[in-house]
Amino acid sequence: MGDFFENVKTTMTKALKKAGKAITKMVLPIVLIILIAVIIVSGLVYELTRQDGSYKEGDMSNVPYASTKYTADVTIDENGKITTSMTAQELWDEMIKNNSRVDEYLDGPEDLLKLMNAEIITNYPDTRANPDEEIDWDTLNKNIDSNEVQGIIKFKRAKDDGSTVTMTYVDSQTFYEWIEYYNMTGDEATREQIITHFTIEKKSNAATSTIQLNYDGTDIITDISEAIVRAAQSTPSSGAGLCQAWVRKVYVNAGLPDVGYIGAYQAFQQTCVSTDMNNIPIGAAVYGTGSASYNGGPNIYGHVGIYVGDIDGDGKGDVMDNISDGNGNGIISTQSLESWIQWQVNAGNTACGGTPGWLGWGWQSGSPTQILSGGDGSSTPSTGNNNDGNNTPSSTSNITSLDNVLFIGDSITVGLDNSDLIPNATFQAEVGTKPSDWLSRIDSLPQNADDISCVCVMLGVNNTSEIEEMKQLIDALSARYTGKTIFVQKVLPVANTYTYRNYQEMNESIKAYNDAISSYCNGKVNVKFIDTSEGYVDSSGAAKAELFDGEGLHPTNYQMLKENIEKAITGTTGTTSQTQNANSSSKYNVVVGTWTERFEERKAIGAVDPEGEYIPAGTTYTMTTQKIDYQSMVSGYTMPFDYLWALVVTGRDPEFALDLADLVYDSEIEITIHDNYTKTTDVDTYEYTRKTKVHTHDITVTGSWSDTTVNEDGTTSTESGSINEKNSEGSTDEILKNYTIEHTIITQTNTLDISLTKADVWIVEYTKEYTYEPETTKTNGPVTSDLAPVEYPDTPDTPKGSDDPNGDPCGIGAAFESEVRSRYSDKDNVTTNMTCKTDYYYGFEGTVTNNNTVVTRKYTSSPAQIVEKTDKFSDEDNFVTLFIDNYDSRNNILSAPDWLFEILESNQKTVDMVDLTKYLLYKATGRDYGVTEYDFSVFDPKNFKSVSIGIYGGTVEEKVWFALRDAGFSEYAAAGAMGNIYAESGFDPAVIEGGSGIGFGLCQWSFGRRTQLESYAASKGVDPSDIDTQIEFLITELTPGGAGPAQGYATYQLVSYKGYNGDMWKNATSPEEAAVAFCWSFERPGVPRLEVREQKAREYYEQFKGRTKPTGASSSGIIATCQEVTQEFLNRNARYSVSNLIWGNIEKCWTDSECICCASYVSLVLYRSGALTPSQINAYNYHYTGSGGVPDMLQAAGWQQVSPSQAQPGDVVIDYGVHAMIYAGDGKVWDQTSCVISSSGNPPTRTTTSYNISGCQIWRSP
Repeated sequence: MGDFFENVKTTMTKALKKAGKAITKMVLPIVLIILIAVIIVSGLVYELTRQDGSYKEGDMSNVPYASTKYTADVTIDENGKITTSMTAQELWDEMIKNNSRVDEYLDGPEDLLKLMNAEIITNYPDTRANPDEEIDWDTLNKNIDSNEVQGIIKFKRAKDDGSTVTMTYVDSQTFYEWIEYYNMTGDEATREQIITHFTIEKKSNAATSTIQLNYDGTDIITDISEAIVRAAQSTPSSGAGLCQAWVRKVYVNAGLPDVGYIGAYQAFQQTCVSTDMNNIPIGAAVYGTGSASYNGGPNIYGHVGIYVGDIDGDGKGDVMDNISDGNGNGIISTQSLESWIQWQVNAGNTACGGTPGWLGWGWQSGSPTQILSGGDGSSTPSTGNNNDGNNTPSSTSNITSLDNVLFIGDSITVGLDNSDLIPNATFQAEVGTKPSDWLSRIDSLPQNADDISCVCVMLGVNNTSEIEEMKQLIDALSARYTGKTIFVQKVLPVANTYTYRNYQEMNESIKAYNDAISSYCNGKVNVKFIDTSEGYVDSSGAAKAELFDGEGLHPTNYQMLKENIEKAITGTTGTTSQTQNANSSSKYNVVVGTWTERFEERKAIGAVDPEGEYIPAGTTYTMTTQKIDYQSMVSGYTMPFDYLWALVVTGRDPEFALDLADLVYDSEIEITIHDNYTKTTDVDTYEYTRKTKVHTHDITVTGSWSDTTVNEDGTTSTESGSINEKNSEGSTDEILKNYTIEHTIITQTNTLDISLTKADVWIVEYTKEYTYEPETTKTNGPVTSDLAPVEYPDTPDTPKGSDDPNGDPCGIGAAFESEVRSRYSDKDNVTTNMTCKTDYYYGFEGTVTNNNTVVTRKYTSSPAQIVEKTDKFSDEDNFVTLFIDNYDSRNNILSAPDWLFEILESNQKTVDMVDLTKYLLYKATGRDYGVTEYDFSVFDPKNFKSVSIGIYGGTVEEKVWFALRDAGFSEYAAAGAMGNIYAESGFDPAVIEGGSGIGFGLCQWSFGRRTQLESYAASKGVDPSDIDTQIEFLITELTPGGAGPAQGYATYQLVSYKGYNGDMWKNATSPEEAAVAFCWSFERPGVPRLEVREQKAREYYEQFKGRTKPTGASSSGIIATCQEVTQEFLNRNARYSVSNLIWGNIEKCWTDSECICCASYVSLVLYRSGALTPSQINAYNYHYTGSGGVPDMLQAAGWQQVSPSQAQPGDVVIDYGVHAMIYAGDGKVWDQTSCVISSSGNPPTRTTTSYNISGCQIWRSP
């Protein structure tokens, strides 16, 4: 500790002594002077404490901000090594260099390291080779020159045999190679490796999108595409049959992130950009159907290679791929795209989409735009002729900082200049300027010189029609600053508070402007269009109002803009501002595997039916991955550095905070992956008869006879004649052939139940127990049912197979011929020939007997237990016991507890800990600091993450319609999808597929997709049947690249199948057309029932067409609506009532009601503002503040509760069962008292009133 506070204490003591003497002498003026001095010194201490303890953006002398340079920039490499961007010593030195007072509070960087690592360790997995070994924290926290940190989260695997193992980390490349090998072979040892290991993937914040490519026959190559080609040339084979593993290695070796697709066909389904084989960019993955079989069964995996352009100079584009040499070894092959496609056409594999050969091309890493543009979103490819074999990339910038950048722009750039965040850059910016203004003054700009590294320009928001002027300015800047890169910034959208015109119209014009300028930049050398809007834009595409000024035009957080520009120009990542992310640690998912095996055989029992369908015995092995958003599961247990620092500053002694950090290091956090095993055996025995009615007619017997007679004289005489007899009518007979076919399907499915099972942390001990239920067997059947009979038709069928229309299968013609011959039996010689015609009538009858056996082994959970750690008499250390034992910290904090509360409230990372801290101080001292009871259910993981993005609508159908329309799909497309959902589930989100039990939910998600849905639901802490969760998952599956609310869990699922594709659904010209296209491109059912899908699509179209939802309500919109509702009911001279009300129809309540209560006032505000729909409101008692009333209405609509200390204007305040109101800020609320005559006759207040909201529910719109 430094001497600062001791000096202050000494000064105050001396001052008080002097004051005492002065009082004794009754020298009043001196007393006053001294008391004033004491007050000034006390104020100085307060102000220094507040400044040192509070977060100050961009100030490296400020410890809370500076610490984010350590805690917020954490990475995990392929070896599982967890590191920060700098060491504790480096950070300490940087803070001291910036005149930080950190050394007034801490003894050195060792203390700083210990406090910072306490925040990090509960956010990351234990990636050591043996996670069960004890961690030597003393050694780790003394190594101030190391940037390596250690995570403590352990992952357990509760296997389907009841045993539990601790999982260990493995790099993603090895993990996915194991998966691909298992899928090819079904090797059980490999499966065991997969389920006992996990890997880690960084979350992606960038949404992958499709792009429009208009090539002129030349190959396009960028730095990244060239890197892919070089990696393809140097990456060895991954082994025979492992084509996808090799492509993944190539992309990783090219410096791209590993996105972890398992099989080639799966990668095609999730990444396909186009099926146009004539316009493939270099470096793209190309997909085909591959060989006809694999491992004795159908090849459902497909094949993949990499398009490398005309690499051999023969004028044809080439493909490199990983194939087998025929002897079980893998080799890398290069051949023309034409021959690569042809051999797959010849192979005849129909298991991947139906048509052998070409599937399409796409990117397996990053967005297509980024790859084509060199990785930063700017499109600056160079072009080279396909035949020259020497494509070279355009040069890229080596800019390492924003120093010496020339910035040109309008008021937004002026704001960046005024922020002083880039002091060594040159700014040419002026409020209100447009592209034409700078074009006219181009000669006034600085001359090109070495001290200008590049030019960065953002213009257009003041006149989005100046597209041509901006193009001319870009050309003029390129000419003036030759050899320098011109970075053109994407114009930021405006917020919904934009004051000059309708913000949506403005944003549409901004988007059109950006699209035009981006397209223009694409073909320019050394011009890059960059997107620096990350973090500023909400899900609707508008600017986030809270990050912009009152005009909705200018950002208020220029630190983030500076970092976005820095990332775009220099490639550095920057540091995320704390104001944007309370838990600013880098975000990662843990990835685990789960599996399915499917055996199928359809064989003859006895005679083989020539018309029968038989399937040879074969097993398909499918290992899929499940991502675990583990950081969300444990986020509530993080000990923020800022909390410990606040204790250090207000306690003026680090020992208490350091002791509290030790409690964090003693934490145990375990996430368990439970394997729930199901084996379903379905045996269908078909016993049937193929019936053939044979009518033989028009029988003709021709021939001759002769008879020789011996005369009496010994001579002979011969008689002869011809035979020609007919039977036109003929006769009928029946042929019966009996067959038996046995169809067996055995499906083994492993479904994961992922749960936090242990969190023994500094504040609570959380446990969730699971019980293993050994194998149970349930048998259904035999159940026999009739097969659909086929009756003989009235007219003959076309003969089948060997059935001859001129034949005599039943001998009817032969019998007639015998009869004819019998009439000539007395003749010596008879020769006949029979001809006939035969008609065939085919029939069918039979039964099918089903025997179904289901074997399960599963885990069932018990309710979670949460035990608070606040007992002051406990033998184990906790916050309370440590606080009591640390005399100096305790006394200093208790001397001014409000200082601690104020610092915590000012910091986004600690604001939720204010009430907890007040409770802990109460438990330690017995004094009431405002909280004497605390709900520790906040430490239940299900409360760590919001459960919905707020899907709009009152019914499931309404929610799906508006979600699809919001996602940009046409009314026809939306109706077509809904017709399919009806056919699949009847819009029941909890329905389970009959028989197999595999399909689940609205779209009957099965196998890996069901697993992904369940994983996404688990990450939100909700049941997989949650309606909003399923809709979010669906929208993500329909979004190219899997971008959407369920990104990282759902993947793009629109594919080409049976002649249909996603574009045919999106561009359908009728609901029926859309229903059929969606059926085959998305659902791909075994039993299509197209007539149902088409019929329901039409019905939903007629029901919903033309319907639009309200635009929603911001907090400012809700407040404005309060004034509208107040004025309306003032005009009606309305009265307060809880009985004379209009029930169940909020729209009628608005138009006709003369009386309202507090709850109806709030409901009317939510209705009129568009925050809730009539159906959402009418489903509840909107006149009531208790159960079944407004609170339940808000919860169902996805609103979330926050603490009273976090209340913001526009929030709904519920004093449960007592009162409802809209929070207006500063302790004021809007309620019915503003506009109605009270029951006691008091007139309306016409404005807000004061209300104590502590202890109330605070509900916030999503």
